Amino acid sequence: MKIFDSLFAEKTDEAPISEKLKTLREQTEQKSSEPLKKKPWECLPQDFAVTDTETARQFFFACNGSRTIMEKHFPKEVTEAFDALTESSMRRAFTLEYALGKFDALLDGSEEDIPSVAHDVIATAGYWGMDYYDPVFIEKLMAVAALSNKRSPNTADRFGREYPVQVRHDTWIKDYLRRYNNGGEYILKVKPLVEQTSDYMNAKYSPPYEHFIGEVISLCNTLKGLLLETQLPDSSLSMEFALADDEIIDKILGEFSAQCKGSSGHIKGMIHQLNCTYGIRTPEFFLTAASDAVDRESNNSWDTFRFAAVFFAEDVTAVFECRRDKNGYFVPEKKYETQYPILWGYSKKIARAVALYRNRSAKEDFQNSHAECCLHSANYDRQKELCRRFGDCFGFMRERINGQSISETLTELIDCCEEVSPIIGIDQTTFNEPATEAEIIECEEKNGIKIPLPMREFLMFSNGASLFEYSTTVYGTSEIGSITLDGYDDENAEIYIPIGDFIGDGTMFVLNKTSGEVGEYDHETGEVTLYGDFEVFLAEVMDFHCSDYMD
Repeated sequence: MKIFDSLFAEKTDEAPISEKLKTLREQTEQKSSEPLKKKPWECLPQDFAVTDTETARQFFFACNGSRTIMEKHFPKEVTEAFDALTESSMRRAFTLEYALGKFDALLDGSEEDIPSVAHDVIATAGYWGMDYYDPVFIEKLMAVAALSNKRSPNTADRFGREYPVQVRHDTWIKDYLRRYNNGGEYILKVKPLVEQTSDYMNAKYSPPYEHFIGEVISLCNTLKGLLLETQLPDSSLSMEFALADDEIIDKILGEFSAQCKGSSGHIKGMIHQLNCTYGIRTPEFFLTAASDAVDRESNNSWDTFRFAAVFFAEDVTAVFECRRDKNGYFVPEKKYETQYPILWGYSKKIARAVALYRNRSAKEDFQNSHAECCLHSANYDRQKELCRRFGDCFGFMRERINGQSISETLTELIDCCEEVSPIIGIDQTTFNEPATEAEIIECEEKNGIKIPLPMREFLMFSNGASLFEYSTTVYGTSEIGSITLDGYDDENAEIYIPIGDFIGDGTMFVLNKTSGEVGEYDHETGEVTLYGDFEVFLAEVMDFHCSDYMD
């Protein structure tokens, strides 16, 4: 009690609690008597409908580009009309206009809540796919960032150190800037923002920084790294793009195999990503990507990449992951220091080699100059060879084929999956452990069915499977019966039981409970197209997928 007394005793200038409650009640009553301000979409005319692009634009602006509001507060036909009248490019233009208007409102003072407005802009732009590299947008963003710094009031943490409150909420800057890639025409437009933020933070603070300030500094360094990646390394480093020869590829494959230590699960998850067709050659080493993520346009903001390097004089091959250092360069992770101490002897050159490898314009020039080499085809051949090298992923499945009546079809299925694995990825096909006789009998009794011999043999080969990018699924004994047509299509539910599905359009594969035939159930029409027995069904699946992939 004395603690509470002492706390209130220090605040002699405050009104008694009863007075505070009275004031609060009066304020609440006053607010409740005020008319509620209508939302923008509530002000549209009763007969509002989307009939042209200008109306669509008004529709978009009224609900701040929110698809949720559009679907919730507008008639279905209006939303459908909006979609019909507006292409994706038009919606991006709407979004850009909306974003610039919001930023202008912040700059002219009609809007004051910078974090909320900016977060709203980023969320809307992200949903509708706005062009983040538009130079006008970048210019406005930098102006808003500068305004944010000017408005930031100072406060103190428990150690008495001051910091601007706004910095805690400036993660929206990170949300936007992380979308930059190293090949965009406007990447250099970011440099003033990087320098401005960095100078501001360095002038205001000295290490160690608070964790949220560290985020901003980290962001600046990452962007500096991206800027460096747009520039070629010093000519004195003697780096160039080059095709990998067979000896280098064999060394990389050998090291990768040693790292996997024969673990088929690890291989399945990673092997199809290896890309060693070309890379950066220096007098000391050859560096290439050990993951196709490095080459993907959508993954340019990742902070982790996997590379492989062959060091000539030392006859050492390393497969390792990189992370950005404080200067924005990609450097090998510390966990590889014991395994590959040589990486730290060449750390600077490796960082510059990675920067050159990720330089999109330089890479495209190299690829164009070697178009006759068919780099894509060469890389496909390397991946195919790699899949053959680690054939145990499919080889152990072949060992399960032993005199079944559908042995020929099972062999063809394994061959088909292995053939397309370099294209779709070796981890995009999953076979399960074989079902036991007891599991099959339990499944039959639970569902009141008799599983025909071809399907029975498949389950004893693999108790369920996901095939061809998981687009076709065959249920295992524990899954059969978990999905039924009861209550949805009672007439067919008496005849058929789902045994698999075709992901993407709601199609199900069903088993006729009486005849044992397998068919395709159309959930929209309720029609069933029969294939025949389960073996014919597998042949149809292979024909559909393999002809598509191989074409």
